[in-house]
Amino acid sequence: MSLLIRRRFLQSLALLPVFAAFPALAQDAITTQSLATVPVKLVTQGALATKTEILSDRSEAPMISQGSAEALESVIERYEEIVAGGGWPIVPNRKFDKKAKGEHVMLLRQRLVREGYLDHDSLTAAAPEKWDSTLADAVKDFQASHGIAPSGKINERTLAELNIPAEARLFSLRDNLPRVIAYAEELRPRAILVNIPSAQLETVDQGVVFSRHNIVVGKLERPTPTLKSKVTDVTFNPFWNAPASIVARDIIPKYLENPNYLEEMNMRVYDGVGGAEIEPSSVDWLNTPPERYHFQQMPGSHNALATVKVNFKNE
Repeated sequence: MSLLIRRRFLQSLALLPVFAAFPALAQDAITTQSLATVPVKLVTQGALATKTEILSDRSEAPMISQGSAEALESVIERYEEIVAGGGWPIVPNRKFDKKAKGEHVMLLRQRLVREGYLDHDSLTAAAPEKWDSTLADAVKDFQASHGIAPSGKINERTLAELNIPAEARLFSLRDNLPRVIAYAEELRPRAILVNIPSAQLETVDQGVVFSRHNIVVGKLERPTPTLKSKVTDVTFNPFWNAPASIVARDIIPKYLENPNYLEEMNMRVYDGVGGAEIEPSSVDWLNTPPERYHFQQMPGSHNALATVKVNFKNE
């Protein structure tokens, strides 16, 4: 497998929240640990690498396709070799810029060579201990492959991703294989694929990515569930019927802090589904079960479902 194909394939592997190696959520720093007892510290803050765009003219392969399992098996073999060879060096928290020079630059170069973002010849080129444009481009490639906006700068998030052990990466790849096989089954020519940890969505037409979008997903303590389903219809300018769990954990606490919150969010409260509208201030929310009333957000710019709702069976 070529380096370019491997990088693009690795970029698409973060299918479920359990994946420690490929997050791209704009949340606080967290500490997680894989089942292989490899400690991994992740810094998930920072701009996402992707943006909403139409890609139909680029003939890009989707994040999951019929050949994904075979490709992943090849990648696993490559990372088994990396682990057997001792993994990759730790990149120190030092200043990396155009004037950078020294052992820390050499360690960064070795790290990127080990995973294939730089050719091995880079280590024997003139002044490998100095920062150069080739190294900066390799950093950008690494960032893009890990859901980070490709700036070429070694920020906190990039450093954290660089220093995730090779053993943890290999564990994630192995752990993903049965999932990739499952999601590739019965894959249709037209599909919507969602990468939860990377907060990305792809629409696929005839096996080619038509568009890619950044999305909003669940919190770490309330993760978005995974599923396979069939789209039944699309609603424009939808209403949002807030689930009782979100009413209890998010909406009511914010309303108690700010009595104008429901009005600001264009949200109305009803006496049960199909019931009469009520005045929120007339209810003792501290002592009322959240499922007692029906919270509905009107169509508009504040609506949680935005301007289009894609409907599908979801238990």
